[in-house]
Amino acid sequence: MNNPVVSFLLSLIFFGFAFGLEGTALLFTFSALAGLLPRRRLHFSHYFGASALALVGMFLIFPPNDLLSDLLAEVLGLGSVHPFILVAFVSALTATLTAIAVNRLTLPSERKNNQYIAP
Repeated sequence: MNNPVVSFLLSLIFFGFAFGLEGTALLFTFSALAGLLPRRRLHFSHYFGASALALVGMFLIFPPNDLLSDLLAEVLGLGSVHPFILVAFVSALTATLTAIAVNRLTLPSERKNNQYIAP
C-alpha cells in the first residue's frame, strides 16, 4: 500500500464511516482503523484532508438541522460563524489525532537497535 492515493481513499472511507455512523465509540474505532491500515508514516495533512473531505460529504448527504444550528449559535454566541463549522473542525481534528496516534504507535521504530549500547 505504497500508493498515496490508495491510502487517502482508504482513510477517506474509514473517516466516512466514523462520521456517518454517529457514535463516539465508532468515531474512535474507525479513526484508529484509518491510522492502523496504511503501514507507512503518513503526514497530518493526509489524515486531516481525508477527515475534512469525509465531513463535507456527510454534511452534503445529511444537512444540519436549522433549528439546532440556530440554538447552538445562540448558546455559544458565535455571531456570524456557523456553529457546525466549529463542530466539524473539532470532529475532524479529533479523528485526525486519533489516526496519527495509532499510526505512530503501531509502526516499527526507525532507530537502530544498538543506539544505546556503548562502543
